[in-house]
Amino acid sequence: MIQGKTKVLGAGAESIFPITITKNILFNGTSKTLEQWIEEHGEVGDLAAERQLPNRGIVYDTDSVFCLSGASFGNAGGNGWFELACSKLGVTPMNKAVSGSHVNNLASGMFDGTFWTSAEFESMTHLVIMFTHNYDVFAPQVIEDNWLDYTNNFQYTGTQSARCFDYIIHKYRAMCYDQRNVAGSKWYGTEHGKPCNIILCTHWHDARTLYNSSIRQLSRKWNIPLICFDENAGYTYLQPLESSTGDSIQYSLLLSNDSEVINGITVGWHPKGGQTQVPQKQMAKTFCDYMAPNAKI
Repeated sequence: MIQGKTKVLGAGAESIFPITITKNILFNGTSKTLEQWIEEHGEVGDLAAERQLPNRGIVYDTDSVFCLSGASFGNAGGNGWFELACSKLGVTPMNKAVSGSHVNNLASGMFDGTFWTSAEFESMTHLVIMFTHNYDVFAPQVIEDNWLDYTNNFQYTGTQSARCFDYIIHKYRAMCYDQRNVAGSKWYGTEHGKPCNIILCTHWHDARTLYNSSIRQLSRKWNIPLICFDENAGYTYLQPLESSTGDSIQYSLLLSNDSEVINGITVGWHPKGGQTQVPQKQMAKTFCDYMAPNAKI
């Protein structure tokens, strides 16, 4: 029996968003439009089109500092995947994830300049964002036409998360570019400023379909790398684990400390923590695979 807390998401919180792609994309090495892929492969092809191949364009070296912003799925005390991944990649982790926080905390902290010190911002080379609360983080109908019109009253529920993500991406890009004018910065006097490296993340499994679907749309909109923890995990909420006696259980529950209910299905909530735990090692390996395919965990 799985012990722990259970959270229930409100009815109507889930939806799958249609994805419109007009440019050619590489599917299994072949350049096709999304329409061509679906015509040839049907619904299975449609699902495959939503899946994002590992981004091979992320540049880093041994002097890189990866800053993680997130909540309970990233904080160092309750997890370990981020530190394990950084160790295997040979980069320095800066873990600023706080259990119980939300994406509006990051947006607000960036707005008023309190989320990191100027020295931290100068030293960090990559911003990894992992706020995976099950909301629509794309929602173009709610974002500002001009990002400078945002005020510091960010909320995180519903489509308000989309406003937070939009501001964060705009603001971070601007901050990096503006380092060219910051005296004392290593990027002072350069034409391009500080290189802007943002990395987005899906939820740690595939049951949070609203977030996982919309973060893919956001990733495509900005062409920002996305770490797909929810892909190729070896299990899915769509297929419970079944025993030879007919009993069944969601596999994510076996990897979790507690549970939540999404669309009437009880699934794992917080993954078991510690670098030796299966979900932490799996997330670390997935992160490394996107960054350096030959990293071993």
